[in-house]
Amino acid sequence: MVPTTSFEPVQRSHLRVTEHAIDRYIERVDPKACRMEAASAMDLIGDRATVRPRPRHWMRLTVTGSPGATFLYWAEAPGVCLLATDEVIATVFTRETCKRWQRVRLMLADRRPRDKRRGASDV
Repeated sequence: MVPTTSFEPVQRSHLRVTEHAIDRYIERVDPKACRMEAASAMDLIGDRATVRPRPRHWMRLTVTGSPGATFLYWAEAPGVCLLATDEVIATVFTRETCKRWQRVRLMLADRRPRDKRRGASDV
């Protein structure tokens, strides 16, 4: 049986989108999108997103929250996160980008001398 009530997301006040966010959307999410399409896609995600004060688990090693920052996630775009502050979408992260950054971070950590690594004990 199909429910008779529909739970549509509440329309938020319009979020502004920065040029940087448009560039990151095209670079990380949809390289074929023109700037207008990228901005429209972020408007849609922003309008329907769940807003959280902290990054998702797949972002935590590479992205930290700061006062006033919010992370916007939409179920229809599960690997995409919009970072907003003061009603402005500042940048875009993807699960794939964060995974790549984590690999680089781990590789760099492995290259440090043993005595400089976090948690290395004095011998």
